[in-house]
Amino acid sequence: MFKNLLRRRVFQVVGIYLGALFALLEFTGLIVERYGLTDNLIDLVLIGLLSMLPTVIMVAYYHGAPGKDEFNRVEKVGIPVNALATVALLAVLTQGQQVSATSETRTVTDEHGQQLVMEVAKESFIQSVNIYFLDNQNLDEDEAWLSYALPTLIGESLGRDSFVDSKTIYGHFNDGPYWRIRRAGYADALNLPLTLQRQLSEEYHSDYFVRGHVGQDNDQYVVAIELYETETLDAVGQAEFRGSDIFALVDEAIPYLKNLVNVQRASSLSVDKLKSSELVTASLPALHALIEGRNALLFYNDADAAIAHWQTAIELDPQLVQAHMDLSRTYAQQGDFQGALTSLQHALQHAHKMTDQQQIMARAFRYELQEEPEMALGVYEMWVQLYPDRPEPHFALGWHLMQRGGMEDFGAAVESFETSLQLDPTQEWAVLQIANLLLAMGREEEATERFKQYHELRPNQYLPLVAIGDIKLSRGDFEGARVEYEKGAVAESQMVTPVLRLAQLALRQGNVRGSRNRIDDASFVAQAPRQQASLLHQKILFLRQMGRPKEAWDLVAQLIETRRQYGSAVDLTIEVIAEYVDLAVEAGKTEEAFALLETDSQQYQGPLAAIGQVGYISLYLTLEQPEQAAPHIDAVEALLNSTAENAFMYRVKLARGMQARLHGEFDLAIDYLEQAKNLVTRSMYAVNHIQDRAWIETLLADTLLAAGEPQRAKEVAAGVMVSWPYHTQANLVYARASEQLSQFEDMAMAMQRLDAMWVDAEPDHPLSTQLAALKSRHSSVAGAATMSH
Repeated sequence: MFKNLLRRRVFQVVGIYLGALFALLEFTGLIVERYGLTDNLIDLVLIGLLSMLPTVIMVAYYHGAPGKDEFNRVEKVGIPVNALATVALLAVLTQGQQVSATSETRTVTDEHGQQLVMEVAKESFIQSVNIYFLDNQNLDEDEAWLSYALPTLIGESLGRDSFVDSKTIYGHFNDGPYWRIRRAGYADALNLPLTLQRQLSEEYHSDYFVRGHVGQDNDQYVVAIELYETETLDAVGQAEFRGSDIFALVDEAIPYLKNLVNVQRASSLSVDKLKSSELVTASLPALHALIEGRNALLFYNDADAAIAHWQTAIELDPQLVQAHMDLSRTYAQQGDFQGALTSLQHALQHAHKMTDQQQIMARAFRYELQEEPEMALGVYEMWVQLYPDRPEPHFALGWHLMQRGGMEDFGAAVESFETSLQLDPTQEWAVLQIANLLLAMGREEEATERFKQYHELRPNQYLPLVAIGDIKLSRGDFEGARVEYEKGAVAESQMVTPVLRLAQLALRQGNVRGSRNRIDDASFVAQAPRQQASLLHQKILFLRQMGRPKEAWDLVAQLIETRRQYGSAVDLTIEVIAEYVDLAVEAGKTEEAFALLETDSQQYQGPLAAIGQVGYISLYLTLEQPEQAAPHIDAVEALLNSTAENAFMYRVKLARGMQARLHGEFDLAIDYLEQAKNLVTRSMYAVNHIQDRAWIETLLADTLLAAGEPQRAKEVAAGVMVSWPYHTQANLVYARASEQLSQFEDMAMAMQRLDAMWVDAEPDHPLSTQLAALKSRHSSVAGAATMSH
């Protein structure tokens, strides 16, 4: 038999075929590399050619010997059967597999109008991976930080691959997944149960997640990692790496993880040869300082400690991009925009260490810090051109447009969010932003439907239920609002917002005891600083409506300290200090208010110094000193115009109206207040400040009354009372207008509501004094009417 095969040259033919096969594989590899095709193509070529080997053997056996031959029955049947079997095999193997190009070349226009040609990964080949902190098995106390450092190195290295979207749980204090973890009882974010990791990975739409532990064995580190598929919770693989060099261990883990997630990438986009020490830092002390800074911010919200650690990290390694970026973000949160810009520019000097997405976001952030919104817009639009099939750039563009606050921007923002949602229908945040934009555009019915859609995507979240409740409340549907708020409180019992909405609903209906009880309920729920701040906001609102400004002012200092634990300095200035500084006048604490404003304003430098002047506007206008308020109003308006920020413009129009009224220019004041009324309904800032509209409309009603238009004043005040029947200032204006119109029954009704709210008002409360005068005049009128009868 052997001699027969040799005579028929079967071995020679098969050898030549196999040689040609390997040559073809080499050629296929070149094609894959040149045109960015998936590596699956090489596998398919190999399997297809090997599966045709029976045909080669048949042809060699029957036609390899010298002399004349013909195709026989075996060949006529065997070759087609082999070919069909090969086709069927390849069809099975290619099911769900892609052999097309993994990347493509795109021509885009940057923010300077220049055309760029860039190669980008296709969306269908990008895998998302959540990387959790590694559990500490037996690390020495001074090396416990490695539990956080190793995931950071892994995440940075994986993220440099264009086909991997890697995320750790680092983020801002009180935001992101960390507080979900903390509320579950894992303050250090270690030793998380598999179920919690899977739940978080689902919520953040990750295809895979990495968990594991790190320990020591004599003089070696031992790193064990496990990769799970999020949807199925299948354990894709696990491995253990040992060695004395932390960076070398990470460099071993990266290709292993990439292989597990089956990342198919063109070699032109591959970064496998870049070491983690080159992408982050080669200095272990610098890495340690970076991690200590992140932990100080994540676990304790200690920005000062975080900044000190990052400055140390940069001293040890001036090219540590991650430390520069962390500094920039934290400086911006604190209101130090020049420091943020300087740190950002240092980071961009080493842009080669950043991913494409990091570079794009850094450039956009730089333009925002430099007050160049149109240039920032150009960067986001370039990102969309680069990755039109990815949801993230469309979402980022929509967010930027939404923050600008113009109606045209709102329409474009909705389109961007809609595109992002089409690319990833699970994006509940995109649905939420669309709903809020529709609400700001006055399209309440569409907004309601969107909030319902959001609720379907996240049935266990309170946000859409509270939003629907707010819409019903604005229409005076108190029972409908109550039902939605209660559903929200049940959906997420650990959240305070639905309970506080119930407190506000009770307050609006004059149910003082019910409002106080709901505030007490929220006090037991509030844990995170953000929750505690929301609770304090509601307490201050309650005390203001109850005529107790001194008690309310005493809570402002507590609120300021709580707000400093999260969020930015700008938000603190606008949403707390400027919001409540007028309380100081009612409380007789004007000097304290000026001292607070002086300290707050000193942190803002350059063009953004106008942010620190917002509070002065409120204080001077409350003190009825329009001339002193004027330069501050001008500065804030100029800043908003230069940054194209329209969401806060209603506050400027409101200030202009109050200023004109103090000058006795009532027609001008009414015009400004009407503008403020229209703008507040379209402000994304005011979406979460639902009391602002009532405040503006009440001031408008009061100005109309001062202008000698009691009928219009009463109608505007009545409009406020549709959704807030016991609004004290609105009822006071309503009563005064009714008196001028000789409509004494309406006057009495409003005064009764004020009596119910101000039963425990402070004796020297200024509005209580007005009510006392009204009562006196009403008694005189009632007495005269009785005598006439």
